Amino acid sequence: GFLSGPYQATEQLRIARQEDVLGTGNLSTGRLENWYFSDNDRTISTPYREFTREHTAVCKTMPEPIEGGCVMNTSECLEALPEAEPLKLHAWCAEGVGAACMQLLETYQRQAKDAAPAPARSEPPMP
Repeated sequence: GFLSGPYQATEQLRIARQEDVLGTGNLSTGRLENWYFSDNDRTISTPYREFTREHTAVCKTMPEPIEGGCVMNTSECLEALPEAEPLKLHAWCAEGVGAACMQLLETYQRQAKDAAPAPARSEPPMP
């Protein structure tokens, strides 16, 4: 699914429901959260807002997830993002997981910074 609002970019969600709990994995930000149904499933409460259904609609069919990919294993994937190798991050990014793309960019920036030679000093050190 997707989460959008007037003052924010649309975020891609992977969701799974168990009774009155809706587990969400935000593929755009990397956050994992539980949301809660109430009022005969008309209301969903989240840590930061409440959504109330105004009318019913049919959900779009989601593309088939890649076997062993991030979308298929959302919780494990999002928890592994900070330590994932670039090859894995690249594969997850290719799946459309925005958080993996951002982590890949940060990883490349960190690697480039670590590989850069130390800047030459323009002045001699003070005695």
